[in-house]
Amino acid sequence: MRAFLYIAVVGMLSTAGCAPALQEPGSPHGAEAKEGHGGEAEEIDEHHAIPTDAATIAKAEKVQVLETANLACASEALGPVDVHEKMETTDAALHVLKLRAAALGADAVTGVEFEHGEGGKAPTHLAGMAVRCRDLLHGRSYDVVGPVSVRGKMGHEEDAFEDLRKKAASMNANMVLAIKFEHGEADGEGPMVTGTAIRVRD
Repeated sequence: MRAFLYIAVVGMLSTAGCAPALQEPGSPHGAEAKEGHGGEAEEIDEHHAIPTDAATIAKAEKVQVLETANLACASEALGPVDVHEKMETTDAALHVLKLRAAALGADAVTGVEFEHGEGGKAPTHLAGMAVRCRDLLHGRSYDVVGPVSVRGKMGHEEDAFEDLRKKAASMNANMVLAIKFEHGEADGEGPMVTGTAIRVRD
């Protein structure tokens, strides 16, 4: 299990001068009903959809994929992105990862870890944190509320990230600093997302 320290500053709640970094429930990145076989509605998780629009494809070409979190800017975490499906090649898996990150408005995917599944015989597991260059603190002072952590399920890393937001909010925090994302093991414990909950002063 590898852990990565993110330089991201994640906005947890809407506050003056600080837009939320995470999508709220019901956002375009959530689940929606889609017509299934036999005319019945089935739940589709858009996080695992592969964007096909021209604008997202163009943005994906500029997305960096990094094993570390060494960006040359203060960054905002947008959420985990992953590929957990059969892929013919590593390049194909990386392309899908970049597409999903681009759909969130990311400049890069950091802390990327890859589990081999090339050849389409076994699922590829490629995951990391989608981030974009943005300074949410803007030099403002803050009080540390305390550490916050959530363990999620493999293949549902985005749920752990959302649960981290909710847990920090329940602690009366409005941001989380220094997010750390541990991928976990496919046959063991799921991913762990941790950080430091803070309260930014007005």
